[in-house]
Amino acid sequence: MTEVGAPRYTALLLFLLVSTTASFEPTADCAVDLDGLPPANPHTGSAADTGSVNGWRLTSAEHQHLDAGTLCNIERISLTEWRDRYMVGGETIEPAAPVVILMPQGRQAAFHKICARDELLRRFGGKIVTLSSANSHSYDKIKVPFDHYVNTMIDPVGTNAVAKETYYLFGDNDYDDWSNFTEHYERPDWIYSMREPFFSFGLGGCASGVPFHTHGAVFAEVIYGRKRWFATSPNDRPTFSPDNTSLLWVTEVLPTLRDAGEMLDCTLGPGMVLYLPTQWWHATLNLGDTVFMSTFI
Repeated sequence: MTEVGAPRYTALLLFLLVSTTASFEPTADCAVDLDGLPPANPHTGSAADTGSVNGWRLTSAEHQHLDAGTLCNIERISLTEWRDRYMVGGETIEPAAPVVILMPQGRQAAFHKICARDELLRRFGGKIVTLSSANSHSYDKIKVPFDHYVNTMIDPVGTNAVAKETYYLFGDNDYDDWSNFTEHYERPDWIYSMREPFFSFGLGGCASGVPFHTHGAVFAEVIYGRKRWFATSPNDRPTFSPDNTSLLWVTEVLPTLRDAGEMLDCTLGPGMVLYLPTQWWHATLNLGDTVFMSTFI
């Protein structure tokens, strides 16, 4: 693990994003009506199979046009450049704008293995997760077993999906049971001596995502799949509805904004880490089943 004068993580923010949000709790502490579990998302689109990697499906055929490929208007630099530019004299200089860091090949090999679909289900399939609606404010919540979530609730999202009726997983509880899991993650290079970071693990089905919102500074890394990011500066609020899905925004609103403002647009794949400064507006769109980790600093 990369160590840069950093204390050990003591908190974990778990983020499982897929047409869904949730916090993990021991099964014994949750009363779940297994007969009344929600079925596969009623708003999903076609699940046409275009292949898979370690059990996680690649972008569905009907959503391949949403992948911008290698096009990216966010600055991309090597890990060496990141260290030379932003980690100077024992301090981290916070970038003023988003930066994509291109990581060395194989850096997350151990974590990549653990995050294979069958391995995650073996370790955590019986855990109960609390899912929250996938709109900008995430108010509604339901509880389901993790394996039900993975097996039936992450089919590709269709354009008729309603954000407040689809769900993703996140939480800010005590996740001691996941400590061995996160210890295998190579956290981003940052001098963590001044503040304690939070891990946020995520899993998103094809065309799932979160509409525009803001929060503190974060590193975002894709382990499997691809994730398309859209971002604007804190003073440049984008045009969006907090109750429309990211897919609907990309399909209907984004084409009208191509010549307006300073919209950043970049698709991350494995080996790429996005640094997003505090309070930058951003929305995400998952391309294929997307497994990712965010580190809030």
